[in-house]
Amino acid sequence: VDCLLNVGSIGTRIHIYEFRATTDNENGDTFVLKDEIFRERKSGLSSFADHVYKSEEQINDLLKIADQEVSRFKHRNTPLVLRATAGLRLLNETKEKLLLEGVSNTFGEQFYGSRIATLDLGGGST
Repeated sequence: VDCLLNVGSIGTRIHIYEFRATTDNENGDTFVLKDEIFRERKSGLSSFADHVYKSEEQINDLLKIADQEVSRFKHRNTPLVLRATAGLRLLNETKEKLLLEGVSNTFGEQFYGSRIATLDLGGGST
């Protein structure tokens, strides 16, 4: 199971992917998508530039979905990936830093032992 938080300029989304391992004679071991859960909140992270606590509330709301959908036995081994798109790049450096620190603090309060955080400020939103 993998969790992806996509914090774009027009919305904040969580994708929860469950994969099934298969063995293929030609390709060896591969993973096939078994299930995907998608939830979205309409406000993008950059819209909370002046109210960081609201961004933390929104992230927590989406992480609660992951808490409900991912078996407690898998929490410590479930990667949690953050992808931030170009909307944050439009903010001044101070506001961008405050927002990202707020999100990082929210992750730190959560239960996922194996966290992966990536930041992609290029490209467009999905």
